[in-house]
Amino acid sequence: NKIYMPLKRGDLEATNPKRVFLGHIHKPTPLNEPIDGKVIYPGSPQGLHISETGPRRFLVYDTDTDTVDFCRVNVPKIFFDEEFFVIPSENEESILLQALQDRLDASGLSQDELSEKGVFRFTLEGFTRDRDALMARFGQRVTELELSLHEDTEYDGLLTADDPQKNLLAEDVVKIIDQLEQGTDALFDDSGEAVFSCLSVGGSEPTIEKVKKAALTVIYQAK
Repeated sequence: NKIYMPLKRGDLEATNPKRVFLGHIHKPTPLNEPIDGKVIYPGSPQGLHISETGPRRFLVYDTDTDTVDFCRVNVPKIFFDEEFFVIPSENEESILLQALQDRLDASGLSQDELSEKGVFRFTLEGFTRDRDALMARFGQRVTELELSLHEDTEYDGLLTADDPQKNLLAEDVVKIIDQLEQGTDALFDDSGEAVFSCLSVGGSEPTIEKVKKAALTVIYQAK
């Protein structure tokens, strides 16, 4: 017989355990961000689906020091699911390629490991001044790095932005969104006094990329 034992937040409050390790969920919990300060999902030791991304691991818990460490599992495949949002600009190509390199560097894997074990699903979305040229350059860089592509790699969300006036407006809007994320006093209330405003992003709020995507979609798809 199977035994189902759900763990509720009230159970944690009632028993106050030092640590809680849970299975079934395949996505690993960052060790520096345990859920409610103590709950950790180790994650699956072998990715079986493209959504189970990044190097695999098993955990080691020291009961004396109450510390958790990890050891990597040597697996034949490591999945990566990376989305890139393109904003039209004169240097959009270099920005995209740098974003690709930053994601690869963040994996903590060597170039040999990435080319030998990595399976990548790339999604390109947003707006570009030259869609064909950008896709060709991105594909060329992927080939140069000898990265294996997953069959669901998708570039259909990348649209051409060939209206100069809309491109200028888009650049201004993106700058304003960036200013709001960082915090700005460039806004004014009804009295004409400058007021400080900061855009809350991430967590329960849309990411900064989603905010920009929504704004640029209005600009470029407006008739």
